[in-house]
Amino acid sequence: MNKDLGLDPATYGLAAGAFFWGYFLFEVPSGVLGIAGWKWMFIAEAVPTVLVGIFFLLFVTDRPAHAHWLSGEERTWLIETLEEERELIEAKRKVSLWQSFWEPKVLLLTLNYFGIVTASLGFLLFLPQMVKQLGLTNMQVGWVSMLPYLFGSLSMVTWGGYLTAPASGGGIYSPPASSRPSDW
Repeated sequence: MNKDLGLDPATYGLAAGAFFWGYFLFEVPSGVLGIAGWKWMFIAEAVPTVLVGIFFLLFVTDRPAHAHWLSGEERTWLIETLEEERELIEAKRKVSLWQSFWEPKVLLLTLNYFGIVTASLGFLLFLPQMVKQLGLTNMQVGWVSMLPYLFGSLSMVTWGGYLTAPASGGGIYSPPASSRPSDW
């Protein structure tokens, strides 16, 4: 069958494996412990997430003094550097948590993030419904709804390439010469 589809054995195996695991996770556990297959899918997705969360809670620290994976020299350097930076900031001006919420830059970034989330959710929730009203099939709705994301991805890569433009020695943004690879 993979020859009929024009797929090499590796690609066909990947697709068949994805189908197998989807079937296995949705259908095989159906009825086990009285839980439907689709609910087992949520459980299978949640277990690794919860385990990683517990791991980080127990083993990752929020203070360099407690970071057992650092050597004594690295720990001392990091603690001193953070303390020096904190003193420099406080020498300029001490800012409370409440004051930082009303900082104009924070408010501007909050407005920016609100706009991003609002637009993303609008596209995600309402675009397929609006496209469906044009009389398209479900498959066509999926393909048409994909177009903004495709163009967004292409624009992101294009704009990123323009900003760093290595062929011209740097675009709008160019990393310092000392950090550039030698083939620039």
